[in-house]
Amino acid sequence: MKYFNKTDLENTYISAVRIIISVPSIIKTNQIFNANIALLKANGYPDFEFEGTLKVFSSKGIQGLPKSISFKKEDEGHIKITNLSINKEGFYHIKIQLSELNHFPSGRSNGIWCVNDFPYNLYFGDIHVHSTKGHCGTPFMPKSPDFGYWYAKYIAGHDFCSITDHASNASNQDWLDIIDSTKKWHEPNEFISILGYECDYDGEDGGHYNIYFPNDIGEMKNFKLEVGGTLEKIFKFTKANKALAISHHSARTQRGRDYKKSYFGGQEIEPCSEVISQWGSSECILSNRPIRITPHKDKAHYYNYAIQNGYKLGALGSSDSHSTTPGGFAPMIYPNRAGKTVFEYSGAITGIFSKSLTREDLFSAVKNRRCFATANDQILLWIYTTDGFMGEEITTEHDLLNIMVLSASNPILEVHVIKNGLPYQIYNKDNSATNFSESDFLFKKKIDNGILQNDTNYYIKVIQSDGDLAISSPLWLLK
Repeated sequence: MKYFNKTDLENTYISAVRIIISVPSIIKTNQIFNANIALLKANGYPDFEFEGTLKVFSSKGIQGLPKSISFKKEDEGHIKITNLSINKEGFYHIKIQLSELNHFPSGRSNGIWCVNDFPYNLYFGDIHVHSTKGHCGTPFMPKSPDFGYWYAKYIAGHDFCSITDHASNASNQDWLDIIDSTKKWHEPNEFISILGYECDYDGEDGGHYNIYFPNDIGEMKNFKLEVGGTLEKIFKFTKANKALAISHHSARTQRGRDYKKSYFGGQEIEPCSEVISQWGSSECILSNRPIRITPHKDKAHYYNYAIQNGYKLGALGSSDSHSTTPGGFAPMIYPNRAGKTVFEYSGAITGIFSKSLTREDLFSAVKNRRCFATANDQILLWIYTTDGFMGEEITTEHDLLNIMVLSASNPILEVHVIKNGLPYQIYNKDNSATNFSESDFLFKKKIDNGILQNDTNYYIKVIQSDGDLAISSPLWLLK
């Protein structure tokens, strides 16, 4: 073709363009860790054919990092750099690209916070992924449950994942296949698979819920209205199975959740809500990432309204990917939408502060709302006071909040503080330059309002310069 260079076309749309570099977000000095490296095409799937050498750049102080890495076809688009360490507390990152020039592929890791006195590890994953067993997408998009777990572990670099297919479409054999795949991929302290499904409730008082089991045993149950499903039955079933019920895309007109008509299931049953996905953000009605196709115009369908009105819900993020790519790296394209990419957002994941990478500890952390939602960039959010951490209800005399944010692939644009479900303060380089550092990938702020006058809660929303965002669970201060 005389109008373009074939090599340029291949380099941009056929070969790898993005390098996913996943490293632990929180480590101690001299702790040995690994970096998971994966090559993605523009369509979100791995470049299995890539061969070549890539240059490695990093913050000073990461020990054991090579100056370059090489890929062979047999690597199938992913490799691991092992035996890395850092001997000084601080903030670090890794960058890998084809050359020092602006060429594809290129990538930057999530930030690394090296700190010795932090009480938790931080783990990332996607707990809302659809596969072929749900029979809900166009034929070419969904892949097998095994593909989803493989992609989560080796391509996205996640620590945990859940395949959550639609109960109203799946057969008994489909459910057994999902259970078998979940068992196969589960490896405590290495990678956690979580048994779950989408129960398909369609009442406006609840909308769609996912149900997650704490082990490999569970019944897939359809809760659609047409078969007698109710929100009360969902909560009762969840409690009986010691499971979790998590609602999602509350801000959709169809199968959303009206918090005026609904009620809170309680911290043991529904500790959190999914507030970011490829559908968009259900956090507030005016968002930089509005819900796609059918956004609701009633503010009672949004997370901040729920927080204002007594729902003590933490925040989770997931992709809701129907292409079986955890994190939502692959676009979802539907023939009935004229072949267009309907969901241009990249999806989302959940960050969980946990003692260890086990189902028991992850479930405990989510029940305690020690978690947050982030677009599939692994942004780090942490809010705390002298008396407690994100997700907790703390009896205190002080109206105090400490914030720390470490962004991932792009600098921080804004940090929004939400107080009692309402906008309280927005920080950016123009009004709070001294709180930004590390070339604007780091933000720290202490808000001290003196004596606590009334029960109060805070959560934060972070927007990166590329538009990706993250939302923390609240911290409740009780007088």
